Amino acid sequence: MKILHILNSIEFSGAEVMLGDAGEFFLQNGIESAILSTGKSIGPYADKLRACGYVINHIPFEKSFRYFFQLYRYLKENSYTVIHIHPERAYFYHAIVARMATDAKIVRTYHDVFFQYGKLKKKIRRLQRFVARSVLHVTGIAVGDSVQQIELREFSNPTVVVN
Repeated sequence: MKILHILNSIEFSGAEVMLGDAGEFFLQNGIESAILSTGKSIGPYADKLRACGYVINHIPFEKSFRYFFQLYRYLKENSYTVIHIHPERAYFYHAIVARMATDAKIVRTYHDVFFQYGKLKKKIRRLQRFVARSVLHVTGIAVGDSVQQIELREFSNPTVVVN
């Protein structure tokens, strides 16, 4: 099994620390794990995750066809079994490109309940979550009960809780 985690810049933060903690387990169980940093810089925690067995790649995010074409090529070249999208930024477009490039299982983690969306942006997010779930077959994961409740109440988005 090959898993790709799409992150922003690789920082000393919750998702990255949990990935570091899981690195040895993944290696022992034959799971090849990679991380794609999409931040302006690869991030200061990248070396720590490399030491835990992760392959680290970097494609700096930009709102451009060029970025999404690079992502498409990267996904086509690497045959992942699971693509795990962590950031909210452009997640819907990452999911579209992932579905176009692969038949991998796509997972999207919703990390927090702290959002400031106006009515239009909230409607757009609701529609994106619906299309991601229904058309792109993205599985939604909430990191806790409160996140699951917000996703359901605010976006009509059922998720599975993985604490």
